[in-house]
Amino acid sequence: MELTKIKKYKEAVKYFHKGLSMVENEVLEYHPTFIYILKIIHDYGENGVYQKWYYNFFNRVSYDKKFKRIIKKCDEPVPR
Repeated sequence: MELTKIKKYKEAVKYFHKGLSMVENEVLEYHPTFIYILKIIHDYGENGVYQKWYYNFFNRVSYDKKFKRIIKKCDEPVPR
């Protein structure tokens, strides 16, 4: 998150991806920061990375309905 404060978004995407990958198969509690993270990944990351995390969060709706907030606030990935 600190990298986004100094506008190093592409570098932040690398760390967001790395950190999320570490807990990819864990049960996560919803946190509003996930929306911000996903929007940064959308704007500054590769489409494949955005797709991966969009659908990962989308699938989490099955155990935590709060994840629907992410789906409502973030664009569905468009194939490039």
